[in-house]
Amino acid sequence: METATVNYPKRRGPKPKVHVQTKMTELVQQRWDAVKADESSIRSRYRNELSVADALAELAALRKLCEIAATEVNQRLNHAGQKCKSCGAVMDSRKAPVMTEPMFDVATGTYYNNFYCSIICVQRRNLKKLGREELIK
Repeated sequence: METATVNYPKRRGPKPKVHVQTKMTELVQQRWDAVKADESSIRSRYRNELSVADALAELAALRKLCEIAATEVNQRLNHAGQKCKSCGAVMDSRKAPVMTEPMFDVATGTYYNNFYCSIICVQRRNLKKLGREELIK
């Protein structure tokens, strides 16, 4: 068995002054400090500033918002009503898609999923990605 040796060129120019990992650690620490500050301000607000009746009213409003957010996320996760990316067929809620392809939209900065209803649709997708559209019937 032969082993190959690779000689990489030496780095040219000045070395970076601050290591990237150090910079990332600082950013994470700043974010964590901001979260801790928010947490402590919320604790002091509910403990000292608000009356019990006002605190309970705000808590009820926050719970309502959390319930709405949870419902929206569950609807996004549910496959019913989704269309197959290949053939356009509407997915049935009783049957899960054969393949789910996570995608990222650069323009909006959001993630979304492409759903495929059958093996044939997955094969069509693969042929399109390979540039072999002529094989699709």
